[in-house]
Amino acid sequence: MPGWKELRTTDVSDFQIGDWLAQPSLNRLRSAATERHLEPQVMDLLAFLAATGGRVVSKDEIIDAVWDGRVIAETTLTRSIADLRRALGDDQRSPAYIATIAKRGYRLVASVSYTFQKCERIADRLASVRQQRFVGRDREIEVFRSALAADEPPFAV
Repeated sequence: MPGWKELRTTDVSDFQIGDWLAQPSLNRLRSAATERHLEPQVMDLLAFLAATGGRVVSKDEIIDAVWDGRVIAETTLTRSIADLRRALGDDQRSPAYIATIAKRGYRLVASVSYTFQKCERIADRLASVRQQRFVGRDREIEVFRSALAADEPPFAV
C-alpha cells in the first residue's frame, strides 16, 4: 500500500467526517445546507488527519506528509489548522473535529467513514497486479484471483 506521500487528495475517496462530506478530489466540504471550498493544502491536511485513525500526529509528521518535508514556518501549519477548523465550524476550546494536544500535535476527534463507490474492489486491483508479476502461471493466478474475490487466504495453513 502506498504511503501518504504517494497519494494525493485526487486519489482519496470521499469520506464522511461528522456532519460533513469531504470530497478531496474537488477540495469541497458539504453538509445538508452548506458547501465550502478548501485550499488544496488544507484539504490535503484534512485527508491526512482522517487517514491517521484518530491518533495524535506531531507537527513534524504533518509537515512531512502534507508539505512533502518542505521547510515551512510553524505558523503556516497553525494557519492551515485554523482555516480547517473555521471551515468545519469547529471550536478550539471544545473541539468536535480537531483537538490540539499540547506539546504533541493534533488529533482528529470526529468519526470518519469512507465512501467507496468510485473505488474498484481491492481484490480486483491485487489480482491485476499479481497477474502482471506472474508470467506464465495462469493456474496460480486463478487461485489467487478466486481467493481474493472470496476474501479468503489462498493457502490453507
